Amino acid sequence: MKNYYTFENFIVDVSNRFAYLMAKDVLEEKRYRNNILFIYGDTGVGKTHLLKAILYKAYKKNSNAKILYISANKLVKELINAIRNEKYNKFINKYESLDILLLDDFQCITGKERIQTELFTIFNELYNKNKQIIIASNSEPKDIQILEENLKRIFEYGIFADITMQTSETKEAILNNKVKNNKLNVDKETIEYISKKADLNIKEMIGIVNTADSYNKLIQEKMPKKRLDRIIRDITKNHKNHNF
Repeated sequence: MKNYYTFENFIVDVSNRFAYLMAKDVLEEKRYRNNILFIYGDTGVGKTHLLKAILYKAYKKNSNAKILYISANKLVKELINAIRNEKYNKFINKYESLDILLLDDFQCITGKERIQTELFTIFNELYNKNKQIIIASNSEPKDIQILEENLKRIFEYGIFADITMQTSETKEAILNNKVKNNKLNVDKETIEYISKKADLNIKEMIGIVNTADSYNKLIQEKMPKKRLDRIIRDITKNHKNHNF
């Protein structure tokens, strides 16, 4: 199956250009940054896409490199299991031997002092070895409750790149790209309609496009606008419930 999460499939605009260029730069010989890159922005703006694009390109460049993409939640569970099963040294050795660590959903470590202490140990070792650390977070660094002072200090050496919400034109381009790459049965009129819904992020829009594709293929007719509106309404209603 063709990998969708590449730099070539990432739609670049003013909202994400700096983060995109920095993500591409981490694999280059002549670098414009330190070896810690922190990418942050709301859900669905392309942070995970960039991390996976780095992962894909890094493996293509050097298949023997030790590279790991992992979410912060999964890392926490891995640490807990390592301590419980007396495999802590194995856990630390695994992470400290990496060439590139790609850590997603970093906001999940907020307030977790033990995991922050372990992350400092890992980050410090990788940093001193001139290895690469790329972090993605839904929250701005200042909004993450970091209790480990050493972890705060190590971030002072990094580069911070934010991604803001895309314009409707960029969202439309992303959705059209998704349709083309995955051969989805969704017309441009539907894509344009969905992309103009300001209350939706790109992940939610992709979910709606996938739903429309399944409907069109199974029912063998275009999804009615009323049904499309109902799906959009239900998603935006969930936004309000979560905010409450």
